[in-house]
Amino acid sequence: MTSARGVRTSWLLGGALIFLANFLGGASYPVQKWGLTLFPAGTLTFLRNGSAVVPLLVILWLRRRRLVGWSAGELGRAALVGTLGFAVPLVLGCEGVERSTSINASLLILLEPLTILLFAWLLLREHIAPSQIAGVLLGIAGAVVLVLDAGSPGLTDTSHLTGNLLLAASAVAWGLYTPLAKPLLARHDPFAVTAVTVAFSLVLLGPYALLERGDWPAAWSMEATWMLLVLGGLIAFVGTVAWIAALDHLPASWVAPFLLVQPLAGTLGGVVWFDERLTTTVLAGGGLIVLGLASTLVSARLRRRRARRAARQLPR
Repeated sequence: MTSARGVRTSWLLGGALIFLANFLGGASYPVQKWGLTLFPAGTLTFLRNGSAVVPLLVILWLRRRRLVGWSAGELGRAALVGTLGFAVPLVLGCEGVERSTSINASLLILLEPLTILLFAWLLLREHIAPSQIAGVLLGIAGAVVLVLDAGSPGLTDTSHLTGNLLLAASAVAWGLYTPLAKPLLARHDPFAVTAVTVAFSLVLLGPYALLERGDWPAAWSMEATWMLLVLGGLIAFVGTVAWIAALDHLPASWVAPFLLVQPLAGTLGGVVWFDERLTTTVLAGGGLIVLGLASTLVSARLRRRRARRAARQLPR
């Protein structure tokens, strides 16, 4: 039987990993806008994932882990994760952020936690607590406040309509990623799961990138190298591994509240990289997001404590 301390440590580790993954995910939007000044959307996404899969394979080799023992069903699931749950939302998000703003991208990604809760219930039959839904809704309220700032046109700006729709579709597709990937960790190492799913994403992204070859830059630049080190080597590699590893410690549905970190990271990234305004309204929205996440985590801790007390009172 797993001790209470072991369970608590596992949850804390999972929480730290998913927090890191979402912070990096939110920071990816301004970096994507930087990358889109150098490459078209599909090519950028291919390079992003390609530069992440190389260190994954190196780590597997160093750890003497081989990509064997995968059943046909598991490979089929990994293909769905890598394409529908990974490559498709990445391309939609990249195309969307090119036509919208970093702040709008960080707002619309909050459709993802709702779809994670939905798909975790539908596909994995996980119990969804009312406090999870309440915390996510509170975070969404905070994200709405972020774009009510007078200096940001937000979702009501019709010039960003196409970009916002693409970003919304990206968020819904991202909601499939976590519930589809979770069962693979029952038999496979998180690094292996990440490597296989990212590799499958390249199968879809490669042809898409080739269609854009007429828009490729004439020569490779040092700026492109630095951009890919940040977007691929840091955000894609570290963020994706952290996300998959967190699923080894947390139920899929409990990943959802941590998506609330992304608007904060995206907004701060927009301020740092593109001089987007950081006002008191934005700070108030950020406070609501933090409150939504904190209330969800406190509620989860109280429920686990009550469950342990009830277990101790059972007759032996």
